[in-house]
Amino acid sequence: LLSSCAPYAERNVYFSFTPEDSLRKIRDTYTIDKEKTARYDAIYLLSEERIDHAGGRNRWYFQEHHKLRYIVLKPHEEWVSTFKVSTKKHSSLINAMISVISPDGKTHIYNRSDLHFESSSDGSATWKLAYADVQAGSLIEESYIIETEPFKAPPLSHDIRLQPSVPCDKMVLQYNVPSWW
Repeated sequence: LLSSCAPYAERNVYFSFTPEDSLRKIRDTYTIDKEKTARYDAIYLLSEERIDHAGGRNRWYFQEHHKLRYIVLKPHEEWVSTFKVSTKKHSSLINAMISVISPDGKTHIYNRSDLHFESSSDGSATWKLAYADVQAGSLIEESYIIETEPFKAPPLSHDIRLQPSVPCDKMVLQYNVPSWW
């Protein structure tokens, strides 16, 4: 767990996405132990979450940065061949980048404009996408940012998944808050 503080937390908006060439190298050098992984749908190579609180005493900003990189083992399973993100009322998906690299090297790159948007009467929303050409051995990286509208009091309760249902090589959690907390 990495936590950082600053006297006044400025809005630090950056979007982290791995270049396609680097993803290809990762996919080409990763070896899968079929005996150990036979019961899983995928293997997480990286699960990264960053929570940013920023602002001053009268105005607050809150963002969640998510990155998930995985190798598909069972492409027929819906969750490994689709992207789905839901947001609560007063929150929005502000950016998304997704790479799907098939074992034969074919690459599909998607962004927020490629996602199907559905809103609900309670103010929540869902963004969805079914990936093209997902096969066993495909490498998928999903990066996205959810931002909550500026408000006066920051959210202090967070659901953070620390035990995924598939093997995970590396998990990173970063929680950024102002030092005056």
